[in-house]
Amino acid sequence: MNVRVFETLACMPKLTTVSVDRITADWAMNGLTLVYRQGNPIWRVFPQVERRSTVAAISNRLIVRVERVVDANKAVCQIAAVAQSTAKYAEALPMPLDVVVAPDMDVHVVSRMGAMIEGLPTKSVAGRIVVGGDHEVLPNGSRS
Repeated sequence: MNVRVFETLACMPKLTTVSVDRITADWAMNGLTLVYRQGNPIWRVFPQVERRSTVAAISNRLIVRVERVVDANKAVCQIAAVAQSTAKYAEALPMPLDVVVAPDMDVHVVSRMGAMIEGLPTKSVAGRIVVGGDHEVLPNGSRS
């Protein structure tokens, strides 16, 4: 499956199952954008899928748009796993990670996202939280 298909599948709110054995790419993307909706199976499958590509890198940046979180702990684990998995195939390290949250996102969820970013290996991933695409939030969850 081409990595662009993952972007499309991540946007599907009613997707319940997906079976993928490999990810392919013909060129390294400028950015892989995935929508996080808790319950979408892409987040469980993506880190376990084998990469086969005609290029060494899949993407040089990961953008996660957080839209639905029920369990903050599960969400940060799934996002961290996908970020670390994607970083293995980045053009350069550390791979930039933007976690985009809505301005009205629960403060506890934003705080957990910030803690997750601080816990990622800095040699692999350089993450930040972006609120509504306009205002950056510091890794600890406080607003700048």
